[in-house]
Amino acid sequence: MGKSNAEAYRLAGFKGVHSDKRAAEVRVTQGVKERITHIRAQASSVSAMTKEQALQFLTDVIMTPVGTVNERSVLAQEVTKTTVGGVTTVKVRMPGKIEAIKILGSWCGWERGTEAERAAANALGGVAEMVARIRARK
Repeated sequence: MGKSNAEAYRLAGFKGVHSDKRAAEVRVTQGVKERITHIRAQASSVSAMTKEQALQFLTDVIMTPVGTVNERSVLAQEVTKTTVGGVTTVKVRMPGKIEAIKILGSWCGWERGTEAERAAANALGGVAEMVARIRARK
């Protein structure tokens, strides 16, 4: 995204002295124009989610009881319908809670701890080392 016609033309592997002119011609070719529109629509829908929405989604995955997720839920990752003897069974799979916790923890920096936690751990390590030296002198 954000490339000129000529840059996109060259990145696609085309060469030539009149790349600006050829790129403009290719861009309006049936199929290419539609593909560009499709790619742009996908890119805009992907970037439409904010960081807060992504964090809320991960929180919802973690906090929502599995039994409450149905096929219309945004948490339904996969829906499988099976019909046997006229009876339809619907199986809904949602994203994994442990994986969501790992991602959320990573994004929030939980595995690194807070500055205060790191400072306390460093201080305790220093105190423990000093106590060990004192005991060694006896």
